[in-house]
Amino acid sequence: MRSPSIPSLSALLLLSGASTALATKISVPSTIAAGAEVTVTIPSDLIKGFDNFRVYLSTTPPGWASAAVCYLVNSTPINTESLKVQIPPTVGPSGKTYSIAARGFNGDGKKSDSAGFQSSNDFELTGGTGQWSEQELQGFSMSNPDTIPCGSYGCIKDCNTKFLTDDIRKAGINAYKPAYECFAACPGVKLPSWEVVLAQSGAAPSSSSAVASSTSAVASSTVAPAPTNNTTAYTNCTSTAYVPSSTAQSNTTSLKTPGAPTAVPTAPSAPAPPANAASSIQISATLLFAGIMGLVAFQL
Repeated sequence: MRSPSIPSLSALLLLSGASTALATKISVPSTIAAGAEVTVTIPSDLIKGFDNFRVYLSTTPPGWASAAVCYLVNSTPINTESLKVQIPPTVGPSGKTYSIAARGFNGDGKKSDSAGFQSSNDFELTGGTGQWSEQELQGFSMSNPDTIPCGSYGCIKDCNTKFLTDDIRKAGINAYKPAYECFAACPGVKLPSWEVVLAQSGAAPSSSSAVASSTSAVASSTVAPAPTNNTTAYTNCTSTAYVPSSTAQSNTTSLKTPGAPTAVPTAPSAPAPPANAASSIQISATLLFAGIMGLVAFQL
């Protein structure tokens, strides 16, 4: 029998490598109905060297790269290979613009905080009732995915649309306070007070900043903590927390939230540079606010 030629041997090696890659990828169905329970399979060797992992939903707005936007499972032990999640209809529109991501982390505060994201195949979401926000269509994330349960992602988008207008962005960092407090008031979102975060970030409030009315949505000091079991965090802005119909696994614990990237444009390239001084102020305040949101996630 003839030995395989060099080209055919190379092909076999490539196929072997492809099979290995497929075997170690997060596995989800090709089509997922919003609100329905679905199984996510995460091979045990995919996230090594960490005690726990968090499961996220990633979205791909038109014309932009995919990025994690919220968490479906807050924390589960690293040896969990199969878990159930539900994707809220309010996260966005139906379409093949979604994937599942996972990231490992340690909760003792002494080891390395977090790993890179591992992703699944893209899947088609059916039954989506949300819409792309203007910020998403411009390539900006809503906030930090480590602080947002997916059931509250629609609420976060509403806050962005209501408060983060172009006029507010030009007014200075303190003008972001109503938006931040609106974020904190969304169900399941746990954030420190704006004053605490601003002080720790080193950004002094400007007396000339345009501050929106205090009658806007203000965060309560007793905001419910983010769920810590491996059931979908499924709520919305106007109702109580959603309770899944099936029995949830209970092998999780409350752990330190890993540090996460700041809320910056989700595409490889940033928007065009500002054309005037007012735009420069807007960009600077936007980036500072993004940095503050990253600092918040690191502290939790």
